[in-house]
Amino acid sequence: MDEDPPMKATCTPELEAYLARRGYTLLEVSIVDARTCCAGYSEVLVTPLRGEAAAQARQNALRVMDAGACEVAVVSRGVEIDDEVRFELVSFLGAKDVRANGMRAFSLR
Repeated sequence: MDEDPPMKATCTPELEAYLARRGYTLLEVSIVDARTCCAGYSEVLVTPLRGEAAAQARQNALRVMDAGACEVAVVSRGVEIDDEVRFELVSFLGAKDVRANGMRAFSLR
């Protein structure tokens, strides 16, 4: 039986520097849902963690991947993952966000 090729997860240099500066060791990947009376919307949420929170997320993870500067713990079902995933730091008016290119919420479309 053939094995699936390993997924490749990488971080941009800006994200690696941010994680090192703040002491984050793990990126937690989960799904957030916004349900309204007319429509539903799901999106991937990436949260940097450190210390006890990182250990707890790693323990509860469905899948753990190495991304070089940190580990990635997928804690929600329904995350579609491509063969290559790239995490990048996005900043808008000082607010920081981590974007996962190559991961998305499961969809029938």
